[in-house]
Amino acid sequence: MSEKLEKRNREKRKTDPLTAEEWLYFFILPFFTPSSNHRDDHFSESEIDRFKRYGFEKKLKQAYRVKAYGYLFWMVMIFIMAVIVNRWF
Repeated sequence: MSEKLEKRNREKRKTDPLTAEEWLYFFILPFFTPSSNHRDDHFSESEIDRFKRYGFEKKLKQAYRVKAYGYLFWMVMIFIMAVIVNRWF
């Protein structure tokens, strides 16, 4: 019985979407590295590696897409700030 449950849970995890917290991390922090002393890995890259390792296909696809949206968001924000600064100075 537990093998069936474990297999069902494994399949469910493969098709689960990103959680809201994961989505925000990939969107807001697509290229920032944590500043903690005990951790020197890059959060979004380590999460993508975890998704690949455990076969979370849906989360992997969403992570790449949300990360691209995050890069686009920051590029647009930098452009807007440059325009505002250029207009005022």
